[in-house]
Amino acid sequence: YLVALAVAASLGSGVAAVTYAAQPSAAPTGELAEVVVTATKRKTLAQDTPISMTVLTAADIANRGLTDFNTLAQGVPGLAMRTSGPNETEYEMRGLNSSGGNTSMVGVYLDDIALSAPASEQLGKVIIDPNLYDLQRVEVLHGPQGTLYGSSSMGGTVRLIPAMPQLGTFDATGETIVSDTGSGGSINFAQNGMVNLPLGSKVALRLVGSSSSSSGWLNRYVLADNSVQSDTCSSTPCYRPSNFYTAPIISTTTGVNSST
Repeated sequence: YLVALAVAASLGSGVAAVTYAAQPSAAPTGELAEVVVTATKRKTLAQDTPISMTVLTAADIANRGLTDFNTLAQGVPGLAMRTSGPNETEYEMRGLNSSGGNTSMVGVYLDDIALSAPASEQLGKVIIDPNLYDLQRVEVLHGPQGTLYGSSSMGGTVRLIPAMPQLGTFDATGETIVSDTGSGGSINFAQNGMVNLPLGSKVALRLVGSSSSSSGWLNRYVLADNSVQSDTCSSTPCYRPSNFYTAPIISTTTGVNSST
């Protein structure tokens, strides 16, 4: 809107008028959206949480093209990984790693479910290579987190927070990723999909499926090649009896078939 202010002054028989037009103020730009995290087992704003951490929202994951932990580790300061094959991944943070020990130095969680195996035969490795599709956010907590996450988090903790079912809303997404590895022998494929199903006014179900096929990184002319086939399926039913209570149940199944 325009507001005009007229000031008149009488000088003898003449009248002088001056008009000022106030332009509408521009909307503020560059504002940062508030990010809610649960790093301390309760909801807090990221800027108010007294922990050194890196938070990636769903938009960050999509914009950066992060599809697995390998690409995630490349974009998070202080986080590194090394792997001996499928489901044989070891994470390192702030220079701390298991070094072939019996327990992991970096805890990996799917929401509040630990993915680091306590068994000594795993030698500190994570037993599941998580898929980053349909996550609400990723929280990377730097430094010792033993108070809240136990002895397997001396270097830090990585928390994968899945997207929760949405009541009263049908939604579906999907994507196909095609890539090529030099001298790998064939094309790499990955397919991801999600369906959110409302089941009445208080119940919803969210289904997520992922399938990937990697040709490996070299051609083997004897026996089979070093290809990897990985399939993941997760289901999350959610029941909300009131506005103050929500009960989600997360179930994830992963199958890996590799040839060496």
